[in-house]
Amino acid sequence: MLEDLPFTGTMRVVNKGVDAALVVRPAYTEAALRAAKRCGVRGVSTAVLEAADPPDLRTLEYFCTLTGKLAFSDRALLEAHAVPAGTSILVAEGETEADFSNAVMSLQRLPEGQPFLSGKEKG
Repeated sequence: MLEDLPFTGTMRVVNKGVDAALVVRPAYTEAALRAAKRCGVRGVSTAVLEAADPPDLRTLEYFCTLTGKLAFSDRALLEAHAVPAGTSILVAEGETEADFSNAVMSLQRLPEGQPFLSGKEKG
């Protein structure tokens, strides 16, 4: 079980996970939680991070170090965050549970440290 973060940030950690992290806008949190459960059934422990304004770089960096894999709900959200080099990144192709779980599972298939794989151009 993942322990509480050793610091406080503005990004809400809605679901703890250690294999990948899904960064979403608050409007997509419920779909992201369902996607995390879907991924869990497939053996992928997925964190769900609810993005805050301003961006919470400390929490994001923590999950980059922990998982090395981030999926974003849209391109604008990705562009609002500084992602450390060596992190595999993917932008979901839509805002549904299926889109988010597909993004996370696609991240799992990327070679370690793949810099960027983009979903549908949005945002």
